[in-house]
This record gives sequence, structure tokens and C-alpha cells, in this order.
Amino acid sequence: MKIGVSFFCRTFFFSIFFLIFLCDFASAAENIDVWRPTYDTVMMWVNFFILAFIIIKFGKNPLMTFLGTKKDSIEKDVLSLEGKREKMLDDNEKAKKQIKESSDRLSQLKAKILHQAEQGKKELIDSAKKEGQYMMEEAKRRVEYQIEQAKSRFKGELIDVSMEIAAGIIPGKVTDDKNQVFVDNYLKSL
Repeated sequence: MKIGVSFFCRTFFFSIFFLIFLCDFASAAENIDVWRPTYDTVMMWVNFFILAFIIIKFGKNPLMTFLGTKKDSIEKDVLSLEGKREKMLDDNEKAKKQIKESSDRLSQLKAKILHQAEQGKKELIDSAKKEGQYMMEEAKRRVEYQIEQAKSRFKGELIDVSMEIAAGIIPGKVTDDKNQVFVDNYLKSL
């Protein structure tokens, strides 16, 4: 909205005219209470218009330049912030996608580890069972071997004891004729 210089000039001259017109009231000193409030009001408006005219006349271009510069600066800042916002939203989406992918990989890895643990557990149990069976068979063989050795020792001791007993009993009961019969029977069996 452009306000021309002629508007301010007309306003200025109207204010001066109005001031002169009211000066008639100011000259009547005996009625101070009547003209003083009107004079103050008129002077306030005259001062306002003079100040407005000076600001518009001398401050319009610098003010408009300043506001234009600020507008451009603010637009750049807004565009920069919108770009950052878009970048942050993209980064946020990428991060969400990476988190989802990591979660999926973690689930797969967890399932794989659990499967491997189950397989390892089964293998360990099978190995332990086989080793236990082997140990049991080995213990059984050792026990049987020890039993066989004990039987052999027992037989050997039994034979030794029998021989001692027989050596003590037989020489008195076996005669030379009976001995010859035993030897003959033995030789026939061979």
C-alpha cells in the first residue's frame, strides 16, 4: 500500500489550518479551561502527523530494505529448516528400517543358535550314551575277566588243596597194583 507525499502534505497543511482556526480560542485567555484541552489534542495530532511524515519520508526506503532483507533471511532459514526436517525424517525412516532389519536378523540368528544348541545337545547326549555303553561293556568285560581269573585261581587253589589232601591220603591207600592199573588206564586213554 503506497501512500503518496501529497497525502502527507495535505494532512500537514490541514493540521496547520486547523491549528490557526483554533487559535481564536487560544487568544481568549479568560477562558483557559475551555481551549486548553482542545489545543492539547490538536497539537498531539499535529505532532503525530509530522512524525509520521518524517518517518515515511526518510525511513521508508531503509525500513523496506531492512524488512526485505529480514524476509529473505527468514525464507532462507525456513527453507534450510525444512530441508533439515526432511533429512531428519529420511534418517528416521532409515533408522527404523535398519532397526527392523536388525531385529529380523537377530530373530534369525537366535533361531539358528537355538537349532545349533539343540543339535549340539542331541550330539552330546548321543555321545554320552555311546560312551556310557562302551564303559558299561568295558566294565562288563573286566568283571567277566576278573570272574574268569577268580575261577581259574579258585580251580588252581582247589587243585592244589586237593593235591595236598590227596598226597596225604593216597600214598597210604594206593598200593603198587592199584597204581599200575591207574597208569595202564591212563595210557590207554591217550
